[in-house]
Amino acid sequence: MLGAQHASEDSQGVVGKIFAAVLGGISGLAISVLVGLYMAADPTLYRRGFLRLVPIRFREHTGDILDELHETLRAWLVGTFAVMIIVGVLITTGLWLLGVPLALALGLIAFFLEFVPYIGPILAAIPAVLVASSLGSREVLFVVLLYWAVQSLEGYVLTPLIYQKRLHIPPMITIGAQVVLGTLLGVVGVIFATPLTACAMVLVQRLYVEDALGDKLQRPVRA
Repeated sequence: MLGAQHASEDSQGVVGKIFAAVLGGISGLAISVLVGLYMAADPTLYRRGFLRLVPIRFREHTGDILDELHETLRAWLVGTFAVMIIVGVLITTGLWLLGVPLALALGLIAFFLEFVPYIGPILAAIPAVLVASSLGSREVLFVVLLYWAVQSLEGYVLTPLIYQKRLHIPPMITIGAQVVLGTLLGVVGVIFATPLTACAMVLVQRLYVEDALGDKLQRPVRA
């Protein structure tokens, strides 16, 4: 009895930690989206205000760096949105071919949760498995295989190729940044590890490699 009670308490503790992590990630994501919307509404206002704090002789150079950071973040958003669309279409099509009800709704859930690396796809698969369980164990197996195949395609092919082409950062650096920032900041750190890493690389190249070391780098052409 005591062993079962301890096991139950441990399982409740694990579920509580997972729920707290997901809730923290959602709240952090909501705040980040709101901040991004405010900045996107009038980016020149914040750019002009920031440049006012920079000495006049450095303002033009600082403005160029801010423009490059803006292009980097825009490239990340476009790449992320492209991956989200592909995953949503594949999941919707696969569920429809398997005869699973609510295929479009489940595909939309997969589309939105794809924005959250690692945790999002797992959460998106849960309602699909629950819906498939009403059809039979074979359908549940097929749904699990479908989500596994789509996420394998996304993780090993789509995301590395799109991010490496648009952001020009090696996949191993992205993975390392996700591990470090995920440990420090939780779900929010994992979500924004890629854009923060891309912006950090821009700052290192412009401020250290070019300005401090004097080594002029060729600007990558963004698609």
